[in-house]
Amino acid sequence: MLAAVAAVIGIFAFNAKADTPINPADLPQAARTFITATFPNDPIVLAERDKDLLRTEYSVELQSGAEIDFDAKGDWEDVSCKRVAGGVPASVIPQKVKEYVAANYPGQSIVEISRDKRKIEVELSSDIDLEFDINGRFLRVDR
Repeated sequence: MLAAVAAVIGIFAFNAKADTPINPADLPQAARTFITATFPNDPIVLAERDKDLLRTEYSVELQSGAEIDFDAKGDWEDVSCKRVAGGVPASVIPQKVKEYVAANYPGQSIVEISRDKRKIEVELSSDIDLEFDINGRFLRVDR
């Protein structure tokens, strides 16, 4: 029994998430399309594949300092523009989220947005974190 547990731990340790630099051309097509459309004049300075036993993800850093995480299909999961003037491009932010932030946090920009199947989270330039459902309805301030 102990040997079996040690073997399982060894397999997971060997296959632990490893960030492997890749050529940007090796990103999924959807990720390349998103980058080109959303950040047209912002070259990729680093592209990595993050792979473990259960998932493959991609991370990209652009010359401006923007950082984007993609799932295995190339759909964005997180866009961080903390070092980018103006924050996250408006085209990435759902309309209801933009409207809520404009009405309740005037003058604030969204510097990071992340999403999964159930929710959207945004970080404002004032370090306030907001949580929305996947349809853009406000849920709560995330403290």
